[in-house]
Amino acid sequence: MNFLIDLPRWLLLGLILYAPWAYGSIPTPWCEGLIFGSYLVLTLWITTLILRRRINYLNRYSLFFVLLILAQGLWMTFNARFNYDNDFTQFIPLNPFFASLCGSIDQETSQSNIIQLGAFLGIALMVCDISQNPFWRNRIVITICLSGLSIICLGLIQHLMDFLLLYPKRNNVWPFATYYYHGNAGAYMNLVLPFIIGRLILSFREPEHHIQHSLWICIGAIAIAGPFINASKGATPITILILFFWGIWQIKRQLFHLSQAKSILTLLSLALILFLSFTFLIYVIGPQIAIDRWTSALSSSGQFARGRLITAEVCLKMVPRSGAWGFGPDTFHIAFPYFTNEYGNKIAGFWRYAHMDYLETLVEWGLIGSMTWGMLFFGGIVRVIRNYFKLYDHYSSKDRILIFSLMLALIGIGIHMAYDFPLQIPSLQFYTLLMLGMAYGSGRWADVE
Repeated sequence: MNFLIDLPRWLLLGLILYAPWAYGSIPTPWCEGLIFGSYLVLTLWITTLILRRRINYLNRYSLFFVLLILAQGLWMTFNARFNYDNDFTQFIPLNPFFASLCGSIDQETSQSNIIQLGAFLGIALMVCDISQNPFWRNRIVITICLSGLSIICLGLIQHLMDFLLLYPKRNNVWPFATYYYHGNAGAYMNLVLPFIIGRLILSFREPEHHIQHSLWICIGAIAIAGPFINASKGATPITILILFFWGIWQIKRQLFHLSQAKSILTLLSLALILFLSFTFLIYVIGPQIAIDRWTSALSSSGQFARGRLITAEVCLKMVPRSGAWGFGPDTFHIAFPYFTNEYGNKIAGFWRYAHMDYLETLVEWGLIGSMTWGMLFFGGIVRVIRNYFKLYDHYSSKDRILIFSLMLALIGIGIHMAYDFPLQIPSLQFYTLLMLGMAYGSGRWADVE
């Protein structure tokens, strides 16, 4: 019985490692592997629930909105109006059961997307349950940290050796580790960075473990150096904000919970060592690509963002036409070209994503679906913030750091969604929903400890 209970949990840790290493799970075969693995883990988890005849905890609020999202996605797929033929760029009419009601403009695309969402939303519910166990909660965090460290190390090695191991060179795209697009790599690093910094701080709660201190200082320096060497302009400010708020959090604790002299000395020493370490890494590896991109962006008087601003304008014109329920899951790239004729050559190329997840969600899911997604995502952030202040004294020191890490990671990805497309990438979607699952389960951690 213990083996059956732990098997889906161990497999979940494997998926956490697999998701970013499988080229971000973006290529279809690798994404299918992540989806299949998620459904396998979910099936085993449900089996253990049946055998045990109990569940640790499942947040009703999150369950309600997960079911609403899946219900809308399934309905839009079931009642689809068209199938889109990419070869001839035309819509093939279908015979929906309820022609007067809403439906997707491409049944096959929406069906694939809702299958993926079903797997990842199910993982979020599973994590809400198993995170009630402090041992598995800790193992999930350690796995996130190790996965992030491995990806960042690969990216730094690529830049250090001045060649790309996995991708050919292409204008305006600077691959980092297993991510072809630098913005996706930056978003991933900002998701894992708060947890790595949190474990670094936690390691100093045990003064006698000097090897552990040195190890986590090295890991922390690597994790901080990654976003600064990566070419993503959008990820760097979020990294700075994460470090700033971790610094404020640690200053507050050091000054008000420890002896003054010792606390200030410890804080300054840690900050100095960390700063020198990641500065040395940046110097050795060379942040030239990042510097060139920032220099170009600052000297072009905002021209670098013109394409995205025009895209946002087009999306705002698409929203009324998409209706209350949207064009259907993952159909943005199909509908977008039909709204750009009046812009001529001002916007060129194929836009797979809107480079703004909030507007893309409005187009694909409509006002009602976007509200549901917003309640799920921002509800998780609000719950973490509320639990942090309400239950702070009841949490263990490890969980205080963990819940603050969750807060920074989710707020960071929320900011990134305003000017890029992190949640359109399977591995980032998987990680974000996994963290939302932990966020919704955090209210019960104080009762378990």
